[in-house]
Amino acid sequence: MVPVPELRMLRGAHFQQNDRPLMPRDPYTLPVKGDCLEIEAAFGAGAAGRFGLRVRRSPGGEEETAIVYDAGSGHLVVDRTRSSRAEVQTDPYVGQLDLAPGEGLSLHLFLDRSVIEIYANQRLCMTSRIYPSRSDSLDIQVFSEEEEVCLLWIDVWQMRSIWGE
Repeated sequence: MVPVPELRMLRGAHFQQNDRPLMPRDPYTLPVKGDCLEIEAAFGAGAAGRFGLRVRRSPGGEEETAIVYDAGSGHLVVDRTRSSRAEVQTDPYVGQLDLAPGEGLSLHLFLDRSVIEIYANQRLCMTSRIYPSRSDSLDIQVFSEEEEVCLLWIDVWQMRSIWGE
């Protein structure tokens, strides 16, 4: 499962980070922001615990949507419990993604304001709606909750409208 290659034509400004260790409870906030983004990230093989990305995050973290991989259960979770301060559906959305020994986690996300589409290891596709209520919920973080995880690389592109400027 992969996104259609024609989406690459919508890529705008680009940010890349390589080889970044993620220490437990010490998230890295990327120096890019946005609500219309394409994000590709790869985490090293053998990563344990819970780790992933937070998108549409407010500066203080009051609002955020977390894409969390739980290596123990093999669950990929779109955690929407803090996605909005409005009264909307915020229950977590869970998919099963068992990684083979020696296989890392590869995420390919499209964020289009209130829609998140996630492709994981070309085997799992998840789509979810979120409704951030704050105009400053634009940050992106990578994180690990329990153990050191290697972020092999992350690429972020601003996405242009298909309708032109």
